[in-house]
Amino acid sequence: MFTRWGRILYTHRTLVLFLSAVGLIASIASIITFGATLSDEGFFNEESESALVDERIGHEFGGGAEQIVFLFDAPGPISDPATRAAVEDALEPLTPEKGVLRVLTTWSTGNPGFISEDGQSTYAVALLDDEGEEDAGALQEAVTARAEAAGLEIGITGGPAIGEAIVGAIEDGLLRAELVSVPLAILIQLVVFGGLVAAGVPLLVAMFAIVGAIAVIFGLSGMTEQSV
Repeated sequence: MFTRWGRILYTHRTLVLFLSAVGLIASIASIITFGATLSDEGFFNEESESALVDERIGHEFGGGAEQIVFLFDAPGPISDPATRAAVEDALEPLTPEKGVLRVLTTWSTGNPGFISEDGQSTYAVALLDDEGEEDAGALQEAVTARAEAAGLEIGITGGPAIGEAIVGAIEDGLLRAELVSVPLAILIQLVVFGGLVAAGVPLLVAMFAIVGAIAVIFGLSGMTEQSV
């Protein structure tokens, strides 16, 4: 089967190269035209009963909001007024104007469960609205800067923080993979095929396939949701 297919491609090589070039140009034009309108949503069906109930709870009772959790480790007891002042100062950027609905701490709730058993760590929960979710990264940076300036160690978790960490890890991983895998693939193919032109053909085919696939996905994103 592959022998016949190879013979057909070789016989019509000029046409194949022409159509490939046209396809590549069309794919690049499609990518530029449609742009990266991809979604990072899609983990659940927003029309499902559970999602509708969650939305109603958030609307009527203030629950169901996205959260950022800030964990503060202090050099001294959390009960120390200076430590409390440092934590509250670090949380100062979390205002309604920045999309923060409410900030829960051991002092605002009166709940000692917000403090660790050794008494030197505490956490705060920031409940966000839609605007706060979009600016979650900036809020985290602002709180972190203030906490570190006050001598507090800070850790951050919650949906936005985890999502940002995942995206960052994927980007770094892909970058490292490409920097290592592409040169290595070229080297291996030079050894296997014994020539630069022959070694470049599989990479050229891969480039055409990848660009074409991205163009199709971007095109479909204009008609239906396409996940990153």
